[in-house]
Amino acid sequence: MLVKKFNEDAPTPHFTEKAKTVKIPGKEGLTFFYSDMCPFNADYVDVMIETAVKHGIKSEKIKVESLKQAKDLPTPFGIFSVFYNGKFLTHEVMAEKKFDKLLKTITH
Repeated sequence: MLVKKFNEDAPTPHFTEKAKTVKIPGKEGLTFFYSDMCPFNADYVDVMIETAVKHGIKSEKIKVESLKQAKDLPTPFGIFSVFYNGKFLTHEVMAEKKFDKLLKTITH
């Protein structure tokens, strides 16, 4: 993280230890964290979950609705993150075809 302070007394921003791990211990399947910062995230999460269903992968979506919740995420990407079996997979919002291609690489 690069920081330019305009006030030397301002606190230095940092990632939480949890965000640095980029893992969710004990999680199975896909876990989507998303916020409304991008108005299309909710729609694409549903498209990506439908694609996962075709691969027989269970999925969970978690909407990030507060600053506290965003700060407590296991990822520094608070707008959109996807985990597979507890490991960070991507922060990219994908259409069906691209996500299908990604799922084929991790399930076969």
